[in-house]
Amino acid sequence: MSRFRLKVLTLFRTQVDKHLTCHTDTEDMESAPPPPPPKDTYRFAYDMTLTSRDKPLPDRGSSPLKPHYASPSPPVAHAYSQSHAPVTVVYPYPRRRHRSEPAEAHEFIDAAAEEVQRQARLKLEKQAALLQQAAEDEQRKRTLDAELHYAATIRRQREAQERAVEEQKRQEIDARRTWEKEKRMAEARKLQEWREQQVKRTEEVAMSKSELRKRKAEERRNRDLSSPNLGSSTDDDLVSGWVTVQAGDSLMSKRRYCVAGGHELKFYKDSSGTSQLMETIDASDIVKVSDNEDEFYDLELLQHAFGLQLRNGKTFIIITDVAHHTEDFITAAIQLAGL
Repeated sequence: MSRFRLKVLTLFRTQVDKHLTCHTDTEDMESAPPPPPPKDTYRFAYDMTLTSRDKPLPDRGSSPLKPHYASPSPPVAHAYSQSHAPVTVVYPYPRRRHRSEPAEAHEFIDAAAEEVQRQARLKLEKQAALLQQAAEDEQRKRTLDAELHYAATIRRQREAQERAVEEQKRQEIDARRTWEKEKRMAEARKLQEWREQQVKRTEEVAMSKSELRKRKAEERRNRDLSSPNLGSSTDDDLVSGWVTVQAGDSLMSKRRYCVAGGHELKFYKDSSGTSQLMETIDASDIVKVSDNEDEFYDLELLQHAFGLQLRNGKTFIIITDVAHHTEDFITAAIQLAGL
């Protein structure tokens, strides 16, 4: 904008200088010598569009004379001839050209003013556009702030709902954990009570078994085995019969005829009196006689059986054919060993 104004002012100054120069030339010409004689009083038409001083004047016969009011007349000077009539002298071409220059300068001034007005209008339009842009930016900013506020509100509501859901889940988990803990404690109490009952029952069963064993042992010690129906072969023998003998450290069993009497247990190959004696157990070496499966593990799966334990740690499992023979042999072994 400043460069354009500088160009306009430079052009304006140039035209003004030219106008002043032309005015000075005109004044010099007015102070010139008198005009030529009357033979030069012809008037010629002047074309205002001509810009060259070197162009020849038009022919006198081809250009009609124009009235004085038809176009801006050039400056004229009046002279008097011998006939005492005023004569109009047309100044040369350069003088008329210089007289038309002020109008051109005014035209440049008007154009500069119009340009200034146009620039001012453009400036106002630009300011209005900037104000409108600022208003639109402000409106856009308010809209964006409103959207951000709405989004923040929605986010806070969603976060609050999520926290509420998480809190509810946490409470449910805590309640379930509490219920499971109470359930485990109740089950533990029930299990403890059941164990205590089992221990008590086991103790009672063990006590009853112990009392039963003691009572049986007492009965066996006091039982009379001298009755003839016990199958003894002689008066010294308490009881006799077929048994199956198995050593504690052996998986093999042998069928023997056992005779309990005379402070020992004798095992024969058969029941004849002349049979070969296969094995003898001294009653004084017997330290335990029992049909209790807790004391002899091998008795758990056997029927009509009892065990003998000697001082050297050796054990024997004796299996009878019937239950009353088992009881008779146990009683005889206890009485012979003095247990």
